[in-house]
Amino acid sequence: TTSIFFSQIISGKILKRIKSLLIKSSFFTLFLFVSLNPAFASSDNEGGSKSGEHDPTEHLEASCSNVTYGKSVNVESLYANTKTKSADIFGSVVSPNPAGQVIVDLGLHIVELTKVDEVTNTFNIEGFMDLVWCDPRMAYEVENGEELSERILLKDKAQALLNEIWWPAVTIANQVNGRNIENQELVILSDGTIEYKEKFSAELEAHYDLKKFPFDRQKLEIEIESFAWHDEVLLFQMNEEKIGFSNDFEIAEWHIEKVESKIESVKGIQDRASFSEFLMEIVVVRQYEYYLWKIITPLIFLVIVSWSVFLMIGEKLADRLRFSMIGILTIVSFQFIISDILPRVSYFTLMDSFLSISFFIMLLTMLESVYVNNLDLVEESAQAKKLDMVSRIAFPVLYFVSLATLALIFFL
Repeated sequence: TTSIFFSQIISGKILKRIKSLLIKSSFFTLFLFVSLNPAFASSDNEGGSKSGEHDPTEHLEASCSNVTYGKSVNVESLYANTKTKSADIFGSVVSPNPAGQVIVDLGLHIVELTKVDEVTNTFNIEGFMDLVWCDPRMAYEVENGEELSERILLKDKAQALLNEIWWPAVTIANQVNGRNIENQELVILSDGTIEYKEKFSAELEAHYDLKKFPFDRQKLEIEIESFAWHDEVLLFQMNEEKIGFSNDFEIAEWHIEKVESKIESVKGIQDRASFSEFLMEIVVVRQYEYYLWKIITPLIFLVIVSWSVFLMIGEKLADRLRFSMIGILTIVSFQFIISDILPRVSYFTLMDSFLSISFFIMLLTMLESVYVNNLDLVEESAQAKKLDMVSRIAFPVLYFVSLATLALIFFL
């Protein structure tokens, strides 16, 4: 019995020992997995770095792994006349590719179009801009023998470094005032590839064609170019993955029809040379329902009602003129409403023409009433009645034929 008892104690201790060893070996295996797996690598934020990753920009033409000058071994000979941080002996900034163009991949994602103002000829946008280029002078040694490392600078630190090195120095050519940069990020890879990101908002200038108002469509353009470097130094390429337009918002009174982007070479009067320019065109169509149901339709019915004076046979002149005057005053008030929401353009819009035709028809209606009254005064009642009967057909035909002609002129 005693031997059985001791054997149970010994076997129990052995089992506990084995269990303890299994637990410890499991934790050791998990530790090795986490330490060696790149997916669990740690990083800092501002001024921090990441290592052991593949180049996230290697598919872009502007990355150092793709441009020819980014693969140069003898950096000293390539930049023989420059000092560190891309400045020459005078302190001026020198291109990272003195022998040719610097390719810059550009992405632009518009997250909101907040305002389209025809009176001031402007519109407001919010979005993200992304630039990628190669500057071998910014390459640095990678620690621990890793393939790639990146250093990240945010906000003021990013801007401070941009003030010291070469960068595309982009500007929005048609901005009214300087764009408001809400956030900045500068990512520098160990091979010299640089990625600049910013979130911004800006008020931009537009040229509105309001001839077909309120059935018009407008083209809003975003023109991004370098403020300093002409197209012999800098060439933009579109980063298709980061070019887009958010559909998660609505613009009051407007509907976005299409968005297109392209790269072109432009030269302004003030420019000494042509510049590479990224152009995004946003076509917006006015939602005309407000004007159709609140102005156009009521006014047409008002003109039709004014023709009721042709049925007022034998009525006094004052009673007939009252109807016509109400209609004329209503048209004048509509003109004041429209003038408050449109710029003072030198040409007639479709709405202006419509109001003018309606005004002219109601004026003719009032003159017809005056003439009929004069016929009654000289005892020509039969002729007055005949004129009213002709006017019941002639005025509607004249009005609607005029509107149809107006539509053909503006839309054909």
